[in-house]
Amino acid sequence: MPMTNSQASSTAILTGSDRDWWNINLTPKFKKEFNGLSDEVTARLNKYLNFLRTDPLSPHPKATRLTEMEGKKYRLSDGDYRIIYDILGKQKEVWLRAFRKRDERTYKDSLGKLIFAGTIDELLQKRSAKALPEADHASPL
Repeated sequence: MPMTNSQASSTAILTGSDRDWWNINLTPKFKKEFNGLSDEVTARLNKYLNFLRTDPLSPHPKATRLTEMEGKKYRLSDGDYRIIYDILGKQKEVWLRAFRKRDERTYKDSLGKLIFAGTIDELLQKRSAKALPEADHASPL
């Protein structure tokens, strides 16, 4: 069965040795915001997953440290959207906190606590499964 574009890009990210990769975890707030967005908008996240998995502390032209916020919070800018995340260096974890359209409330609204709500891989796999037509789910005769 052929893969969709989102499955292929997700699979390409997951290949290779993962011993040096950072874990990417989600907060409930990120998961809720992400699920409320269109596939076109959420596809923007795929562009940054390799950066976040391999070396989120290295310079990136779209990443900025949010010095006015407590902790090691960063944002990735993509057009009108912002991905807000924390980096826990000792644990090699990236916590995705928010995926928001940029406006006056982007940084004022609460980001919530670091409560585990799953991994980015689980979220992308679930979203890919929903995108497949029903015929692809049918078992062969």
